Amino acid sequence: MADVEKSKSTPPRAPVAPEAAPAVPDSAAPTSSARRETQTELPIAKDAAAASDKGGDLPTPESVDPPLVAGVDIDALRLSQNFREQIGVTKALGRVPVRRPTRQEFVRVRDDDSYRMDTALLELKDENEYYLLTPDVREAMPGEWFPARLVTAINRQGVVFLWPLKLAGSDGQTNSWYDTAIEAAELATKKWVKVVADKSLGGYQTYIANGNLSEPEWPEHKFERLLEVAFRDRIVRSMDHPVIRRLLGDE
Repeated sequence: MADVEKSKSTPPRAPVAPEAAPAVPDSAAPTSSARRETQTELPIAKDAAAASDKGGDLPTPESVDPPLVAGVDIDALRLSQNFREQIGVTKALGRVPVRRPTRQEFVRVRDDDSYRMDTALLELKDENEYYLLTPDVREAMPGEWFPARLVTAINRQGVVFLWPLKLAGSDGQTNSWYDTAIEAAELATKKWVKVVADKSLGGYQTYIANGNLSEPEWPEHKFERLLEVAFRDRIVRSMDHPVIRRLLGDE
């Protein structure tokens, strides 16, 4: 009975408040950018865990989402290494000069019999022009033309031209100028050469390039096409041609 009375007289204890958690300093709180990075990395982390469980390769960020430009994969916009071949551009053949090499250029001659021709040429020295003559005109104007070998040549700038080499006449007579020019052209089929006239020598001096120069890039045009462009309006087919009338004093 006394215990009951004692319990009635003892007041109840107040509840104990839980201890407050220590304040987290601002520097330790995750920033918004860190939260975004965490959110971005979550799918990769999940994929990595899945791949680890299966014993596979870990995915990389690049393999998850390829970079896009306006919805197009950026790799599809890159040019391949052989893009020039894919364009398919062919250089137009606008002009083919008929001339000798200059003393300041290195040249090569195409080593192909289908790209050379022995023919008859008429030369107007004042205009530095050459004309092709048909057989009828040749017979009518025997003293106005000379036998020549047209060979296909090219310089270091890629300019293709026809080089006229004078040949011995019907009497078989030749001279050192003709001979040294033909020798230079023959050497030019194998080497880059410079051809310089030397009056004291009475012929042409040939100089071989010192450097290991690359082989020429010959155009794909056939020799007939080169002739057509080179002598576009300078093929004499009849005695009524203006250049023949001029030589005869008719105009």
